[in-house]
Amino acid sequence: MRIFLTFVFFALFDIPLIKGNNEFQNIKRDNDSISAVIIKGLVRTKERTIFREINFEFGKKLKSNDSLLEIWELRISSLSLFNEVICKQNHDTLFISVVEEFYYWLFPQGGFADRNFYNWAKTKKISRLYFGGDFAFLNLFGLNHTLTLTLVGGYNQIYGLSYELPSSRYSNGWGGKFKTSYGQSHEIWVSTENNRIKLYDLESDYAQRISNLDISTFRKINYQNSLELGYFLNYYEISKTASFLNPTFFVFGNKQLSQSGYLNLIHDSRNQRHYPTKGNEMKLNFSITNQGYEKFNWVKSIAFRWRNFLNIDKNHHFATLLYLQYKFGNLTYLNARQLGYNNDFVRGFESYVLDGRGAYMAKIAFRKALFLGKVDLRKIGITENYSKMPLSLWWSVFSDMGKIIEPYSISLAVNNNLNYQMLRSIGMSIDVLSYYDILTRFDLSKNNLGSWTFNISLRHAI
Repeated sequence: MRIFLTFVFFALFDIPLIKGNNEFQNIKRDNDSISAVIIKGLVRTKERTIFREINFEFGKKLKSNDSLLEIWELRISSLSLFNEVICKQNHDTLFISVVEEFYYWLFPQGGFADRNFYNWAKTKKISRLYFGGDFAFLNLFGLNHTLTLTLVGGYNQIYGLSYELPSSRYSNGWGGKFKTSYGQSHEIWVSTENNRIKLYDLESDYAQRISNLDISTFRKINYQNSLELGYFLNYYEISKTASFLNPTFFVFGNKQLSQSGYLNLIHDSRNQRHYPTKGNEMKLNFSITNQGYEKFNWVKSIAFRWRNFLNIDKNHHFATLLYLQYKFGNLTYLNARQLGYNNDFVRGFESYVLDGRGAYMAKIAFRKALFLGKVDLRKIGITENYSKMPLSLWWSVFSDMGKIIEPYSISLAVNNNLNYQMLRSIGMSIDVLSYYDILTRFDLSKNNLGSWTFNISLRHAI
């Protein structure tokens, strides 16, 4: 909605587009190291929150060059604490200018009981929407701690509380998170049929109730590499009728208590977290889960995700994704959900879901910048903190592919023919990134079945 309003403002008002930074124009870098850092614009944020991102310590010189200045600017903007970040060096002094965001927000949260906009648009039933938000208290203590209270109503209800601590240091620092939530819904994705979700409705009561607890801690080995350990507890209850419709939904019956331990190995050298154009990210996940309520079952899982961003120049880059997941043990329906359920899907197949023991997927996109700069919103009375909106607009062409591994591992999936096919698609998209972290994608794709799909997404495709 924020993106649509921005374009309406462009049409109704003469809003100038700013392609460069006017501040510090006369400053030139003539030294290859930094001995002092001067930060302008801090109100709540502590200086050490920024020092942590650039690895600056008092009394120590910090190596610098033009490339590092750009990296530091992008790292600081990725904190989601500032609406403007400018880094310039004069002699051995680094000047950083920031404009702080508001740190108390209601982030709208909601969606479609039909999984995505494309499916919901077929019926357009308002009753099938859920809405609410995350009440976020950001940058607590000026150290980028985050407390979030979640309240969502409508077709689904979700109540949650979380607290997140970033790494305490540039390297060799500790961080962690705590999250608990409770959700309930009148509808349940009870199984799959003809490559699509089969729904079970219970309008007079809630078809499912889910309680979660997630606790994790991570340690930075250095700025780009970290190790995360976590524990996840889940209690899941569905209606007895739904458990009869799909006896493999749980290990046994209509209730399941799951406990998981997981280990993540993470490498991240991306130049920007929300829409990177350079660097790569690798995540290797190992997990082991004990499932059951009256009967117990062990499931082990390994997942690998690699995203690479190859910069050609400022206005052009390639983005690629490789993804693989495989699960060991006796799979229930929840374990076998692979592609199409969350953010892992082949574009062009948004209407479909695929189940099996594992899946692999690859994506590639060529992106061209249509606009990189800022939008001056002062004419329409926007508050000073948000009056200059960083905005990047990208056009991309892409190709996706994916396939299920061992679909016969779960009996309900054997009659879904897409589980046995290679999925492929090509398409193009317009990607809009504002204020460094608000992303909206407009995708148009054609799959290898010959179908065209238009979809709107607020998440990264790769």
